[in-house]
Amino acid sequence: MSGSKFLGWLAILIFSCTAAWAGPAFTDIQDEQGIARISLGEIELIALEDSPAVMGIGLFSGPLTPEEIESLLPEGYAPASVNVFVVIAAEQTILIDSGNGQNGNPAGKLLKQLSHAGIAAG
Repeated sequence: MSGSKFLGWLAILIFSCTAAWAGPAFTDIQDEQGIARISLGEIELIALEDSPAVMGIGLFSGPLTPEEIESLLPEGYAPASVNVFVVIAAEQTILIDSGNGQNGNPAGKLLKQLSHAGIAAG
């Protein structure tokens, strides 16, 4: 498989899995450090929680009215997180995104999370 075709399939895989990880299923496979792993054949997809975040109520839309959304989120936001993904396939380790960084608000914890996951940075 060519490199570009592999990366195309990889992107589809990641976006498919992140949709599933966004809800309660993510917390079922996430460990106490905020690391979740899924293996699909010989490919391992790892989600690393980089930093906590919130999503303002204005980001939500769809079949609910603004009033219905507000009744579900009376604080005006929903808890969320910035996640970084690592793919291990064909003896390659691929980092997707680099998170919030040390100067983010809040600061990211990518290097710490990579270490917790057993992945050497560098």
